[in-house]
Amino acid sequence: MIKLAIFVLIVLGVNVAVKLILRKVLKIEKEKNSFFSYNHLNDLHRKIDWGIRIISVITIITTNILVVIENYPNYFLLLPIFLIGLDYPVRALDSQH
Repeated sequence: MIKLAIFVLIVLGVNVAVKLILRKVLKIEKEKNSFFSYNHLNDLHRKIDWGIRIISVITIITTNILVVIENYPNYFLLLPIFLIGLDYPVRALDSQH
């Protein structure tokens, strides 16, 4: 149980670090929004954002099933971090237009 808690903390830490790095590299200002924000820059951003959200949910469910039931390695749980970080490049591209 302790190993799982440490692993979850590491995954959350990596997620925060990826978001910070992407925000700095792509020069995206941090927005003062509520926890669940639906402020899309335009219609294209809205469509891409929802596509990423749906794919992220499917990926998270699939990787959890593979790790818990099929005994795949725990590092498979890191795959959704890639999808979570995709929103920042999309936001940066949309804000340039």
